[in-house]
Amino acid sequence: MKQHTKRLFALLLSACLFLAGCTPKERDVTDAVTDPEYKAEENTEMKQQNTKIVSALGLTVPETLYLVIDDGNCPDGMFAARVLQGVINRKETRVYLASSSFFVEGTDIEAVKQDILREYGKVKLRDLPVDMGADSQYRAFWSLFRAYEDEIKEIYIYSTEEHLSDTANIAAMLAARNQGVAVTESLYSQMQQNGVDLPVTYITELCGFGDADNSITVNGWIADHMAEGASEKAVFCLKPTGRGGPGDLPWCYDLAVAMNALIYHVDPTNPQSLDVQKKILSQFPDNIPVMGWPGLNMENSYVENIAKLGKYVVCIDWGYTNGSVWGAFPSFRADAPVSPVSETFAVKPGKVYVAFMLSDGDAWHYCSKELLSSWNDARRGNYPLAWTIPSLFADYNPLTLRYLYDTATESDAFLQGPSGVGYMYPCMYPQKAYVEYLTQTKAALAQAGLTMVNYWDLSDNNAMIGRDPTLQNQYAEAVGVDALLLGHTSQTGKWRQKDNCIILEELGGPDGTGALTAEHIVDALLTQSRGMKDDEVRFFVVNVEVWGYRLDAVEKAVELLSDDAYEGKFQFIGLPDLIAAMRNH
Repeated sequence: MKQHTKRLFALLLSACLFLAGCTPKERDVTDAVTDPEYKAEENTEMKQQNTKIVSALGLTVPETLYLVIDDGNCPDGMFAARVLQGVINRKETRVYLASSSFFVEGTDIEAVKQDILREYGKVKLRDLPVDMGADSQYRAFWSLFRAYEDEIKEIYIYSTEEHLSDTANIAAMLAARNQGVAVTESLYSQMQQNGVDLPVTYITELCGFGDADNSITVNGWIADHMAEGASEKAVFCLKPTGRGGPGDLPWCYDLAVAMNALIYHVDPTNPQSLDVQKKILSQFPDNIPVMGWPGLNMENSYVENIAKLGKYVVCIDWGYTNGSVWGAFPSFRADAPVSPVSETFAVKPGKVYVAFMLSDGDAWHYCSKELLSSWNDARRGNYPLAWTIPSLFADYNPLTLRYLYDTATESDAFLQGPSGVGYMYPCMYPQKAYVEYLTQTKAALAQAGLTMVNYWDLSDNNAMIGRDPTLQNQYAEAVGVDALLLGHTSQTGKWRQKDNCIILEELGGPDGTGALTAEHIVDALLTQSRGMKDDEVRFFVVNVEVWGYRLDAVEKAVELLSDDAYEGKFQFIGLPDLIAAMRNH
């Protein structure tokens, strides 16, 4: 039977690839949910489907979202649930997976997100009936499956053997293209016991994988068979077994599946794996975002090799949930800069002007956790602070962007996270692709209303301030930004002006990162302000490391440097005012 299935679905796969990823024929939704109000709303929405608004990602704007609580689900159960969520939401955005609560430093992040959906998305949130008879570790999957099983046409079983773990990515992609589910053998056994009778494909049989295969050969198969028909909006690099262990499984499979994107994995320390990555990415246009992350302690080598191929990184895999929901809303388009730089700023002699910024706004998991936590801290607004955010949120998460802009205080400012529209190293980028990258960045910044950029490029001691001023000048000229803030940390904080753009190195901690603590901030500012003359003026921006103490560090540093011993020497101002002051000095 398995051999027959293998031959049959090999033919079906070939046909699918030949048709360049055409989606299966649409069919009416029949919901296996007993709530009559639920069915009535679904039927009404289906009748109105032709008039529904479609987002920039090709997803439909939801009127009602059905919540499934995923507390206590096992890793492979969550993988199956998130892939199924993407399949369901690709047809029509309907379901949202959530923990009952998710506290980060005293803030219930899940409650904040659901409030954003209600207030800015005008969405009704209702609980999807839970399948109480299912194994609790797989309850999220079963609740989704029972509600939408009439839409599911295939079952794809991936291997849990360590050397074949990347077969999960193949199963997820085939599920996206053929209205299927991606499950382990164990979960499939449960499905059989619960009367599920659907065509089944074992990925190892379909692809001919055996004991001699590994991640390199599995991803080689992906390179040969899955690029055709995949979305050209994004590619995903996801490690199915998790970036740091089984408990850290990538959470963004729903977005990859809903976008019908190619999903692969690379080990950037392995030359053979890098060759496979090159083969995959060479089939996609320059400056396509590569979303995800390969694992721990691989940052520089990973971003460097992606950049060499003319692509940029979007770090979203760990903790960024429900991307297929957030990307379903109309794009945000700014009418004007959200943090404008004024024409004038009166500078006084003998002063050290200091602005603070928070790093790592390129990381979407940070933007959906730590950023929201600090944003909801009662101390926000007590002192000026600039927040790095991704301009791609204008398309991928416009509601969060609207929420941040709408609730900002006069002390809050915004700038683009590294290194523009996506994380890359300019010194490694092919020049032709770099020109296109700058054009894309200019458009993305204008759409999001941003005029300042946190610019990272390779340099000594992980400072990330870059070695090539020519590339910085090219950036300033092509994009027309007010400021390029260079790197993690600088030992000098030196600055220069290129046309109307201030190019300024950020002060940070002593070990090549941003300032983790108040002591880091104080030490850096005191060191760089020594020997000042009475009529001299100095300007600094401090990169507050997002993975450190954040608001605690800023609050304590401001308090320490405002002490009478410093006689008002340090003036803490917003980043736009700092740029204005430097231009007018």
